Amino acid sequence: LTTIDFPGAIGPQCGTIACGINDGGQIVGEYCVGLTRHGFVFDHGNFTSIDVPAAAFTVATGINNLGQIVGYYGDGVAIRAFILDKGVFTPIDVPGAIGECGTIASGINDAGQIVGQYCVGSTHHGFVLEKNNWTRIDVPGGVFTAATAINRQGQIVGLYTDGLTIHGFLLNKGAFKAIDAPVQALFTEAFGINDRSQITGAYMSSDGKLHGFVMF
Repeated sequence: LTTIDFPGAIGPQCGTIACGINDGGQIVGEYCVGLTRHGFVFDHGNFTSIDVPAAAFTVATGINNLGQIVGYYGDGVAIRAFILDKGVFTPIDVPGAIGECGTIASGINDAGQIVGQYCVGSTHHGFVLEKNNWTRIDVPGGVFTAATAINRQGQIVGLYTDGLTIHGFLLNKGAFKAIDAPVQALFTEAFGINDRSQITGAYMSSDGKLHGFVMF
């Protein structure tokens, strides 16, 4: 276990948070100085801040093996997603998604497919973006869906709520599979999937304790 702390990042609720890693060991995430959130990339011992120009805050959530980074930022009006490729920021906005949640990008694979979530009104949907084509992701029976990661095979994981509790899900070739920790968990969330289809996430056990998990 190696601790990662962005120099000067302090705060009891924010500090430094690592959100994603690629096969080369490059890590992205967010850190706080005061109350301001910034994205970062940590590359073999060296930190680089990621700040969308003129943004109120920036969060980096995912990085692929080509070094393309996705995340989201606030522009003072709405939350907008972005991709950072070769030093150039490009906004990502699901058509019609506006408001405080707007569009959030969570993951990107080596094919450039991007997943995340967006809001239309108060309704949350997942999405996958491929070559400027948007596909909405809604788990059947769910009232909230968020896609969190995508691997090289196009398998997508995320979380949804049925109005009673939160479940993880796997979307593989158009078919949804619920992910629930087999220990009478109060909720289960899936956050990551690698090219071996190993899935990571978190669940809360019936005694109120939060646990991480990996599913093979």
